[in-house]
Parts: sequence; C-alpha cells; structure tokens
Amino acid sequence: YKFLDHRSGQRYHYATISVLREETRYFMKIASTVDSAKNIDNEYCFASAVNNQAETDKKKFCAPIMHLRGDLGKHRYYISESIPHNCLTENRDNFIKYLPEAVELLAWMRTFAPKLPMDDVLSLPGESARQYALAIVEKNARVLGKKIGPIMSAIYDTPFRERRLAYCDFKPWHTYTQDGRFGVFDGEYATSQMVEHYDAASCHSRLFCVMEKPELANHFLEKYIEKLLAQGQKRDEVIEELRGVLAIRSVMQMANAKDKITPLNHLHMDSVIEGSLFP
Repeated sequence: YKFLDHRSGQRYHYATISVLREETRYFMKIASTVDSAKNIDNEYCFASAVNNQAETDKKKFCAPIMHLRGDLGKHRYYISESIPHNCLTENRDNFIKYLPEAVELLAWMRTFAPKLPMDDVLSLPGESARQYALAIVEKNARVLGKKIGPIMSAIYDTPFRERRLAYCDFKPWHTYTQDGRFGVFDGEYATSQMVEHYDAASCHSRLFCVMEKPELANHFLEKYIEKLLAQGQKRDEVIEELRGVLAIRSVMQMANAKDKITPLNHLHMDSVIEGSLFP
C-alpha cells in the first residue's frame, strides 16, 4: 500500500488515511487509543452486516465494502473501499432528493439485528433507556430551564418497548449514493440494542436544528411514520415512542450547541413538548 494523505479525528481518537494499491484508492482508519479499538471492530462488523443483509434481501442499500482489519502494534485498523467525495456532498446538500431512500433504509434496518461489538456498551432497552434519558436531562438542567419538567414528562410517558438495530449517528452527511445504491458509513456506534426509532429522531433533530431546515425535518418524520404504518405498525404506539426518543434527541442537540443555542433548538423542543410534530 502507498500512503497518500491522512486526517486525524481529534474528537473521536482515530486517524483516517487514503492509501493506494495497484492504482486503486482505499480508505484506512486507525484507532489512536486502545479504548477506541472496539469502535473500529464495530464499524467493520456493521458495514459487513448491512452489505450481507442487503444482498440477502435484494435491497439497494450498502455500506463501504470492508477488505481487511488487524493491528499495527497496539493500534486497531481496517481498510475499506474509498467513497468518492462527490457522493457525500451530493447527499448532504440535496438530502430531500434522497429522503425516500433514507426512510426506506431506516425502516429496513428495523428488520434484522446482527451481533455487534458495541451491543454490550450501547444497550438501551426499557428502563435503561429511561434512566439514560433522565440523566441527560438532569445534566443539562441549567440549559433547559423551565422546559425540564415537560421534557421529563415526555420521557416518563414513553414505554420504550423494543430494542432495534440503530446506526446511532444518522445524519445526511453520513449517507452516500454509489452505483444506484443508498448507503451509510462511519458506523462505529451502531448497536442492535437501541431504543425504537432512535435513528429517525436523530435525523429529524439534525435536519431541524443543525441544517436549519425544519420543514424538511418534519416532512422526513411524516414519511417515516407513513412507512411504519404501511408495515402494520399502530399509529398511537409509533407516536408514543417517537415522542420520548425525540425528547432525548432534543436535549442532546441543545447540550451539543452549548453556548450557541438557537431559536430553532427551542422551537424543536417546544414542538416535541406540545406534540405539534404529530398532526
């Protein structure tokens, strides 16, 4: 392999490197700490599971094809196919064009549950999910102000019935299209033990608050609900669970914004509290 360039992810403790072998470009990701080695294995396993299941189900979904993983000294790594940069920017800037594929992907991912390394770390069934959510709320009590009571009520009222496969970091700039397929990459936090609808709530909150496109966010949520109803889900149960998970994501978006909280952060939270996201 010939090393071409590299980028370090300071926040996530890894380095990414473009490598060339026999005129073909590949992507290499290396854990810079022992603690992040499991994330490397998780991303490798998640991508492989998505590709295998998509082939079995004859679905046009994908993740980067994984070629190799191993250790360089104490550093875990994998090598995968390289995704052209234009595939990523296209999906980020024109996400509305790929919204039907995103909804289909999230609905499809509910149907299988591969065993992943992060399952024992990111496991949020039932009461665990509620306690996790309440801990996030309490930690950010100062930021939430008077909204803390209604948000806690939304979480207390949510049953958190099911555990599902979740990508756990779903957003437009983590999707791509290639050869007529719609895919996701960077699944280092994926788990088969997450609460129902977490990815949909994550996408909605990011479209609403980060990309500042509330109308697109609400359109996405509407289409997601329609898809679940078409699968035989009960509307009342879908909305009941979505409200609690959206409450979690709303708090997390506000916490991540820190001193840059915008009116859209407040509008998103108010919409969750009032239930206006579900006409």
